[in-house]
Amino acid sequence: MDASPETGFWLGPAGQDGGSVDGAEEDEPHVRCSLEGRVRLEGEPLADVPVRVFSTSGGGKGPVGGQVQTDTGGRFAIEPLPGGSYWISVILEGAFSRGVWVACQNDGERLSADVDLARAGIHVTGMLTDREGTPLALSSVTVRRRDMANIRSFRESLAVPVGADGRFELWLPDAGFDVVGDAVGHHGLVLPVPEGREEVELVFQLDRVSLLRGLVIGPTGPQSGVSVHASSQNDNGSSTIHRTTTGPDGRFTLECGPTEAIVTAWDGERWASRRVQPRQEGTDAPEIVLELQPGRSLSGRVHLADGSPVPMAEVACYSLPSGTGGGVQADIQGRFEISGLRPAEQVLVFCSADRRPWDERAMTIEADLAYVEILFVPMDE
Repeated sequence: MDASPETGFWLGPAGQDGGSVDGAEEDEPHVRCSLEGRVRLEGEPLADVPVRVFSTSGGGKGPVGGQVQTDTGGRFAIEPLPGGSYWISVILEGAFSRGVWVACQNDGERLSADVDLARAGIHVTGMLTDREGTPLALSSVTVRRRDMANIRSFRESLAVPVGADGRFELWLPDAGFDVVGDAVGHHGLVLPVPEGREEVELVFQLDRVSLLRGLVIGPTGPQSGVSVHASSQNDNGSSTIHRTTTGPDGRFTLECGPTEAIVTAWDGERWASRRVQPRQEGTDAPEIVLELQPGRSLSGRVHLADGSPVPMAEVACYSLPSGTGGGVQADIQGRFEISGLRPAEQVLVFCSADRRPWDERAMTIEADLAYVEILFVPMDE
């Protein structure tokens, strides 16, 4: 799975009378929302169009419940919607719309998800199989703009239904998209849509997962509650990241690809990292031991253009390329400090309370710097 600062600790988807969605993994127990929206093609409402809801909570991308149809005015309604986050997707022959992301966070909240479609000229078909060519029934496909920043790309991803035979179909306006294929027990793969073709077929041949087991040692012995992740490269250059937390005995088990993997542990103050050598697909890696050691500290201040502080701002810092790091909260004067970052690495810093596009609010700090000033520009300025 791909990890991002918004979705994980580590860097890097009713008819007229309404429908019911069951089986979603809930972020907020006992929270229920209602969802309504309208589907339009170039401004005109579309009747009898299927609307599908896909869960994004807990890293899942599976469809939730069945589907609902729009009424004669293009409207749809779903109630109740369990607490969590979702993509709303419409797949229509010859048309395309980016996915619409909604989050049910407060009980009784009324959510809106209008889907605006436009004519599309690229027909994409595809299939997900394992390395032997066997179709993968428990699979998912998402589509994202290639030139988007991380968070925006995630929120506007289009979730695509996949049949029991592992096949899928969609339409795109141009070739500037990546298609992501995932399946239970296998590693995800990202394939670009090729240029200059109106008919495109994408075949995902996914590697089976391997298991990586290990032990994290702290200053007083085996340490529980330590965040661990493994990053490995896929054949096409994309990265797969799996993460977990050590148990009471300091041990962990992670899925891991057959290629070389970098395994990193971080407890908020100390870090450790190891490389795991490539192995045959589907075979388990040898057990490893990670011994935590003190890391680098980075401090800074979040302020507005006039120099006044931004109290209690949320700041995230990640060492690159290891991904060691996490989020901290500034104090009343906008000051913050994070410890345990890996030495001799650049640090990506961004203020997650700032809603500007990703590339305007992130900065990279060189390995020899220990202090950073973050200028906060609110959305309405």
